[in-house]
Amino acid sequence: MRIGLVEINFTKVESRVLLLMLEGYTDMGIAEKLSLSPHDVHTYKERIQRKTQKNSILKKTRKALNPFIYN
Repeated sequence: MRIGLVEINFTKVESRVLLLMLEGYTDMGIAEKLSLSPHDVHTYKERIQRKTQKNSILKKTRKALNPFIYN
């Protein structure tokens, strides 16, 4: 899945959970829609958060180093 200029590799279930989150579903609603337990939904949300934070850190690092690379 591409978010802005960053490519993030979500699993199929992570992608489905993320799309349902963006549509406003609650954890219980996501669990029911995807036939998962609420605990599984929480786990997938944590994985999504880790993957997006990791890329945010990379993006901030590139931005911080940019003046040094091009000067």
